Amino acid sequence: MRVPLRVAGWVPDLGPLRDRRFRLFFTGQAVSALGDALIPVATAFAVLRIARGGFALGAVLATLWVCRALSSPVGGVVADRYDRVRVMLASECARAAAEGFLAVVLLLGHGHLWEFLASVAVYGLASGLFGPASMGFLQKAVAEEHRQVGNAAVAVSQSAIAVVGPALSGVVAALGAYFVVYGADALTFVFSALCLIRLARLVGVGPAGNGDVGEPPAVVQGTPVRRLRDELGQGLQAVRGHSWLWFVFNASAFTNLCIAVYFVLGPIVAKSTLGGVAAWGGIGASAASGALVGSVLALRVRLRSRQIGAYLAMGACVPLPFAALASGKLVLVVVASLLSAASVSFGVVMLDTAVQGSIEPDVIARVDSLDSLTSFLPMPVGLLSAVAVASALGMRSTLVGLACLAAVTNFLPLLSAGVRNLGRSRPER
Repeated sequence: MRVPLRVAGWVPDLGPLRDRRFRLFFTGQAVSALGDALIPVATAFAVLRIARGGFALGAVLATLWVCRALSSPVGGVVADRYDRVRVMLASECARAAAEGFLAVVLLLGHGHLWEFLASVAVYGLASGLFGPASMGFLQKAVAEEHRQVGNAAVAVSQSAIAVVGPALSGVVAALGAYFVVYGADALTFVFSALCLIRLARLVGVGPAGNGDVGEPPAVVQGTPVRRLRDELGQGLQAVRGHSWLWFVFNASAFTNLCIAVYFVLGPIVAKSTLGGVAAWGGIGASAASGALVGSVLALRVRLRSRQIGAYLAMGACVPLPFAALASGKLVLVVVASLLSAASVSFGVVMLDTAVQGSIEPDVIARVDSLDSLTSFLPMPVGLLSAVAVASALGMRSTLVGLACLAAVTNFLPLLSAGVRNLGRSRPER
């Protein structure tokens, strides 16, 4: 299978950054990424310290992803009907409050499991609103010829800032100052909210949240539940019109299932055999570095078929961390994490760009929300079952099985003619 590509000159094409709307969005997301990069390592070891068990960590992470998945369909409907910038602003304010609450709780020396569960529930619900709104905003705010560059630029900024996050979080966690991590994350969401306030003033009010003041989508009559159902049905109809999307959704779902198990088993293996919190922080930093590499590649590489490139990269590299973790060798896990994260970052930019170029603007947020629902719902299953499966099958067998599943999951979409043929055009110049 041939994947024609061209690597653009290494002087970045910063066309989207010339637009003040994109710059404000870009800046806010870059800063909030710094806070988010601190959270995974701190949360893993804070929960393990409080509850001393992998199931409790799985429950916290499962709560996050269940809430995010379930709120995404509502977020898609709201983002397609109302102003997308203000939807994102509401989400950032809610996440700032959730992280600020946990920072205060930990500062006061409490830190019970239910407080983590409450905080991540609010965080997850708010994240489900943000994702579809941001997808639709970028589709409308960035010209088609610059869309891949715009998606990649956001990914590059977040990855570059996140490189130091896990390692720094590991140091803070080792000192037991978890409240610093959550307080910092809350402040980054406040900064992002301020950027969105300026953006809202700049673009005005409109259903697209990008300065296009016009008529919103036709109002669906009936009760709120019926309206939600019917408007989600319109998004589902759009997905049916692009059947290749089901392959994308299912590949994301099974990949996320594997990654969810890794989120639980990884810290446990790190604590028992790899060196503890410092080792897990180093693995996270390596993954962040890999995400930066993948984002930079997505910024510069032009493919005739973005889907083929995405799934070849992810099929080859996503399984690597599971196999490396099964080996029990830290250096292999670090290298594998870098390669895997690079492939995912590159693939996500390619696939997002393909979706934005294929779906109508008035339903893009609902399509993205259905993607989120399908992709995120398997994660709680993996998070809650990880310890039980590893206990029944053995840690090594579980990790090897996950590596095989991740490979099959990401190569399988290449059997679809729709995936292979979509977006076959000349590389952008």
